[in-house]
Amino acid sequence: MIGTKINQFFKIVQLLGVVSFEVTFAPLEKLDVSGEYNARRIVPSEEVKKLKENIRLNGLLQPLVVTPPEEGGDKLYVVCGRLRLEALKRLSQEDPQAFQRLFPSGVPVVVRRMSRREALILSLSENIRRGSMGRDEIGEVVTLLEERFGLSREEVQRRLQLAALELDHILQVYRALRQPTPSVKPGRPPREGRPESSKTAKAVLRLTVRRLAMRGLVKNEREAVRRLDELAKGLSIAESRILAQRIRQEPRILTDESKLKRVVEEIRAQNYMDRVVSLRADIIERVERLARRQGKRFDEVVNELLERALSQLGV
Repeated sequence: MIGTKINQFFKIVQLLGVVSFEVTFAPLEKLDVSGEYNARRIVPSEEVKKLKENIRLNGLLQPLVVTPPEEGGDKLYVVCGRLRLEALKRLSQEDPQAFQRLFPSGVPVVVRRMSRREALILSLSENIRRGSMGRDEIGEVVTLLEERFGLSREEVQRRLQLAALELDHILQVYRALRQPTPSVKPGRPPREGRPESSKTAKAVLRLTVRRLAMRGLVKNEREAVRRLDELAKGLSIAESRILAQRIRQEPRILTDESKLKRVVEEIRAQNYMDRVVSLRADIIERVERLARRQGKRFDEVVNELLERALSQLGV
């Protein structure tokens, strides 16, 4: 029933001239994933579990986008819908009756013939729009598109609709996370040897958890604080504020240890350090106004402005 409704809907949309594809159905065992076609590198188990339950209750609301079989093969490789595929596999294993009821004719898919380069761009673009991939994952695929498929930096920005500064930050995180940590770092001990976070840094994170708990967005405040203390050990005050903002934007990462760990690693890779500086009152006011308009933190805007100015000076 659900599959039939999906197909009818897309046929109607096709008749209206909005899209030029048709939904068909494929056996689950014929669907596969390859890093050659799909940009996602990390599959969070908790997200798959939630999506599986949502599909069980509401059906599959969006078909998967796949490529036709390669020469001599019979697999359809998923371009868009990696999490949906993993959720469907889990549903078929844990509740085969529900899966059969929902998908008697197979899994609804849209088959699109495209090159591997185009598939990666489409897959990455969808995940960026959804905000479902970490910067390290995005950086890995962007590097692949540049080095293997010959895309220029400008073409990557245009196809993925990313600002130059944002793309630079993504690649900075990706490269920093993949550089071996030196045994000794001049002027600053390595991360493993850094002391506990300051009381202020801890307070920033704990206050964030407390406020979310008061709003009913955190069920186990003590466990959330314990996990943060463990994973965010050694973060500076500035880094803790960045992490607190990410948590406020997406409280559910507190219950997903793997995702929380990835976010902390991304923040550490950007290597923020606390510095006390004096700024003129009028500059502070202008930066604060710009930060409010862009929905960003004060220090984030300051870093962007300084980076842009230093780049223009060739420093």
